[in-house]
Amino acid sequence: MTNKEITVKTVLKTKANFENFIEEYQPAVITSTLAEYPKADGRTVLKICDLTQNINSLLARLNDPVVKNLPQAPLVAWLVTSEKEEVQNLVDIMNKSTGRDDIKTFIFKAALNDDESDIDIQCILKPEFKERKSQRNDETPAKILQHKYWIKYSEISNRKITPAPRHFQSLSIGKGGVEIFQTVNTAKNYVASEILIRDDKTIFEKLLEHKEEIEKELGTLDWQKIEGKKSSRIRKTIDADVSNEETLEETIKAHIEMASEFKRVFTQYLN
Repeated sequence: MTNKEITVKTVLKTKANFENFIEEYQPAVITSTLAEYPKADGRTVLKICDLTQNINSLLARLNDPVVKNLPQAPLVAWLVTSEKEEVQNLVDIMNKSTGRDDIKTFIFKAALNDDESDIDIQCILKPEFKERKSQRNDETPAKILQHKYWIKYSEISNRKITPAPRHFQSLSIGKGGVEIFQTVNTAKNYVASEILIRDDKTIFEKLLEHKEEIEKELGTLDWQKIEGKKSSRIRKTIDADVSNEETLEETIKAHIEMASEFKRVFTQYLN
């Protein structure tokens, strides 16, 4: 399944199609959600795809001999199109246990977006953070503004996001290792859309070959190869004071439109 339009129309029809879609496009929300878990580094991620959530799918995966012999307990990304409350409750209990014993399960729900042009994936259950990489105060003025911004953004956008007191949201662009990041900077008064490329400088170089064509459609962009790091990014900003209630909705609509244009233009060069 390589044609995105066909994939979107058929991906939720069968388990095999669903699995193929997740494997091929590696949705950004899964990567970013698991990366926030304090003990994610170095742990194997097991993906399970179910149309209707089936506890036997989880048990079979965890009882695989290879999984049992992993040096660290894995993280599980369980993707479903229809969740079951009793299974959700069981997973929640398991996530609160300790030991091997420290297997943690994240549950994501996939659905067609409102205009049936893409698949939206939202995390609907994840383990509680019993410890953080660092102590974070979510009640600072900046965090409060960020949270308020994403709440309003989620109300306006037809692409599902999970509002949180942080400076970014990640959106799928339909290619593994590449994401659209929507960011908000309350200190420097701007919002931005960027193409974030993880672990593959060749993708950045191939896009750079088409810089003239891309900027003809999107305007001047900030191309950051980021020497010495695996990731690279291509970004555009909009001056905006997100604390201004009178212009907030206008800012968000422009931000959403910019992400939509990024996806439309860059996907032409990512195949």
